[in-house]
Amino acid sequence: MENTIFIHTLQQAKNGDTSAQEQIIRRFQPMIRKYAYKCHAMEYEDAQQELTLALLTAIQSIKYIQNEGACICFIQNALKNHFKYLCRISIRHSEYEQTSESETFTSLPVYSDFGFIELNLSLQEYMRSLSSTRQKILSFILSEKYSTSEIADKLHLSVQYINRVKKEFLSERRKFT
Repeated sequence: MENTIFIHTLQQAKNGDTSAQEQIIRRFQPMIRKYAYKCHAMEYEDAQQELTLALLTAIQSIKYIQNEGACICFIQNALKNHFKYLCRISIRHSEYEQTSESETFTSLPVYSDFGFIELNLSLQEYMRSLSSTRQKILSFILSEKYSTSEIADKLHLSVQYINRVKKEFLSERRKFT
């Protein structure tokens, strides 16, 4: 596609032209397939549909359509971010529900494409070196289901202590990611 043809197609797709939307979906189909294949959060076809919807949402959210390269980069980043979101959701819902609190960090899947999910052996060793109370605190923090005050109430600890453990973990986490 030439620069002007892609931009024209993108503008038509943004205005609701379904044939233009289909052309753009076909252009980004290899990327959608790639992320759908790597997404273990759901079935392949479901992941393709989710990523296609993310593509259409990205098209609608583009504010300035002037440069083909910038638009393509925006759409690619939107697809990649939605893929990461699907993986985070998978980890939160399925992995945390299926494992006990102490096994959480040993059974997480490893995705080599992005570092924020990748929990390597160093992090597992770090978790094993902590007391059981600190392990419980970090499990609650990482599950993102509870606020700091809720964690403090559940474990009968002070909010300050929970925040201190959280701060220590965040400074240590930079070494692992």
